[in-house]
Amino acid sequence: MAADYSEILRSFQPSSNTEAEVDKQKLIQLVKSGNVDQARSICDAAEIQPDFSDAELRLADLRKANLSGFTLVGANLEGADLRGANLTETNLQRVNFNGADLRSADLRGADLQRATLTHTKIGDADLTDAELTSANICNSNLQGASLSGANLSVAKLIRASLRGANLRGANLSGADLRNADLRGADLRAADLTAADLGPPTGVGLVRTDRGTQWPDGFNIVEHVETTHSR
Repeated sequence: MAADYSEILRSFQPSSNTEAEVDKQKLIQLVKSGNVDQARSICDAAEIQPDFSDAELRLADLRKANLSGFTLVGANLEGADLRGANLTETNLQRVNFNGADLRSADLRGADLQRATLTHTKIGDADLTDAELTSANICNSNLQGASLSGANLSVAKLIRASLRGANLRGANLSGADLRNADLRGADLRAADLTAADLGPPTGVGLVRTDRGTQWPDGFNIVEHVETTHSR
């Protein structure tokens, strides 16, 4: 049975340059109700980009939704359920994910600059090569997440759980990691220059190699139990 797009398609209005315009609020409602594929099909039919910047999507049920390539700059996804969602190459700058569930989500190559990810469940998510500069990830659970090659420079990770996370080759320069749980994390070739790891209370057993870069004056013996790899 063909999807019924008639109501939204009737909202198209020709603009001065003859391009079709669609009622953005109706598209947002489609996305919020989980009808993401339908919203994408309408955007394709109208030959417009799926731009949902500043959209109000609080508590949306987007489990396993395909949001790949969408623009969601400044959107509010507080408390949203995004378990298993596809967010690859998605523009998520300044998005509010406070309290959201992103477990097992695919965020490879996503742009999360200045995003709010506080009290967020991100366990087992794939953030390989994601851009997280200046993101606020305090008090969040990233256990088992893949952050290989991710840019977390100047990110706030206070009290974040990174147990067993893959941070190989990640850029953590200037990041705030005070009271973060790094036990079992893979920090091979990671850049932690100018990062704040807090007082020497013990980061735990982490995997490092000669390419791991520590903050100036950092006493690895006091802070870290290491498993070296060549």
